[in-house]
Amino acid sequence: MQKFNKSILAETASVADMKNMIKDWEVVLVSVLDEIIARYHRNKNYPYIDTKLNIITGKDFEILTDSQIDFKSKCSVFGWIQGRGLESLVGHSKWLKTCSVLTEEEKQSRISALDKMINEVFTQLEKVRIQNNGHLFFTFSPDGQFFKIDDSGKKEPFTLAEDNSTMSDLFYVKGMVEAAVYKNDLAKIEEAKVFFKKILNDIGNDAFRGDQVSFDPKNKVK
Repeated sequence: MQKFNKSILAETASVADMKNMIKDWEVVLVSVLDEIIARYHRNKNYPYIDTKLNIITGKDFEILTDSQIDFKSKCSVFGWIQGRGLESLVGHSKWLKTCSVLTEEEKQSRISALDKMINEVFTQLEKVRIQNNGHLFFTFSPDGQFFKIDDSGKKEPFTLAEDNSTMSDLFYVKGMVEAAVYKNDLAKIEEAKVFFKKILNDIGNDAFRGDQVSFDPKNKVK
């Protein structure tokens, strides 16, 4: 992969300078993508996009002894991130075909790795959604149990009592459509259309619900 060009201040950059910086941004994108791919493939029993790391130290957030107060490690999954992430994986796989800083072999190795990720993450999120009456949620355990945070700051398992669409559903359905089309899964494409229509109808009928969970009991999400 190519390296960075010399730095150019945005305030003084010309159109030509900005065009020349495209390759630098491609290097940035590929570098971040490589880290996400590597983190996923090192954890064979964790079928989720794994960005559970301290971006300052580069180290993973350690799994705490008390899982009931552990929100940073892999024992807590965030629906917004997984849904948006799935959509992004598909987008990056398409983009790699035109990436100018990689050889054809380098492109294909990354696309193959993304193919595996997209298939497995999509399959797992569908399991969680089906397990929970057709919905996703802001926070859940790796086995798909939704949870909120109680007044003591600990996880509180719960089940969605109503069939209202959530913000996590809206984030996820876009990833669902992208993944289904990417895989040419006609049945899932049709299922995603129905799911998307329900979400839009719920928005129009005031039956759409925000599902963000606050990790600070004293600072409730409104």
